[in-house]
Amino acid sequence: HDVASLKRGEKMDDAFMRAMLGTLVVVPFVSPDALQRMMSEENLGKVDNVLLEWSLALYLLEQGVVRRVCPVFVGPVSDTATVTVKMANLFHAVELDSFPHEDNEPTFDVLQKFHQKYLQHLAAPQPESVRDIVSGIFRCSSECLCWEQLQQGEYPEEYAQDPSVRGQLCRLALDRTQAGLVFVRCAQNIRRVIQDALQEHGMGTDVAATSPPRIHIPLAHTPVAAFAAVQSEATTPLDRKVQALERRIDKVERELAAEEDRNEKTALKQTLRALQAKLDDLLLNC
Repeated sequence: HDVASLKRGEKMDDAFMRAMLGTLVVVPFVSPDALQRMMSEENLGKVDNVLLEWSLALYLLEQGVVRRVCPVFVGPVSDTATVTVKMANLFHAVELDSFPHEDNEPTFDVLQKFHQKYLQHLAAPQPESVRDIVSGIFRCSSECLCWEQLQQGEYPEEYAQDPSVRGQLCRLALDRTQAGLVFVRCAQNIRRVIQDALQEHGMGTDVAATSPPRIHIPLAHTPVAAFAAVQSEATTPLDRKVQALERRIDKVERELAAEEDRNEKTALKQTLRALQAKLDDLLLNC
């Protein structure tokens, strides 16, 4: 997060852009609010730091400086009095034609100056329209689709429509628990991406052994604790249990992908759900 990462008086844009230079994996957060802002024609006349981050991520990926861009896609959220928070599919809610087919000049100017200062050995970045940048991020393969990770369900009947403070707090607690699980599952997916990138880079596959982990996550927009599993060392019994479960889940997922027998696939899916539920319980209680 910004308070912990930035030094006093340091320019935020310069700091996060320099951090990306020493990164193998960039994890941009793609939210409806950020996209809504980019759709506005008025936004073309000012620097958009989120658009700047995405532009640099795609440029560094193209130049081979970054090995992976793995977005976390967050869909539009709605809630009612009787059901837990629901999240819609972001790709169904956003039309690429809604974004300006012209570049954001102030944002590109910052990117150009950064290139001149730190990256003159690389080809100069070319201006791209907001639509093309958003499209480029959307084309980055990612399993971090929060609406798929969010378990949909109803509140228990006894406080589903309870207007009291107790009812409100109970609903809030359930929503926070569900949101926490979403980011825990995203962290598991990101760990796999980091392992692949480390292996390609000749640094092995042990995420915890990499010091510091070479990953750029815009922590100002994330629950920091949810990503602790990505960067922590397995030094406690709980850590070791989590990592053992993750290895079992990986093994079952590989077996499921290779299995052709219908009955065996059904059994493996049940095993996978049971392991995932056990892992969720461990992570939520840590």
